[in-house]
Amino acid sequence: MALENAVLIATSFGLYYVGSDAIRPWMSDIHIGAGFGLPLLLVVHILLGRRTARQKTQAPLQRACEVDLFDADDHRPRRR
Repeated sequence: MALENAVLIATSFGLYYVGSDAIRPWMSDIHIGAGFGLPLLLVVHILLGRRTARQKTQAPLQRACEVDLFDADDHRPRRR
């Protein structure tokens, strides 16, 4: 995410400050591609973050079921 934003910032400065007609179309294409790619990257970032968070919260419960502290079917503490 940070790299994508850095590319957008660098190319926007380049478009604004570089007056060369040879570099401007090249920089414009990079800026447009990075801009259109940003929403896709954001969705991937959110989905991966949610998956990681879900795995971190489920791991302690799975370990508890493995050591027979919880019933594996309904995830409630076992009665002894």
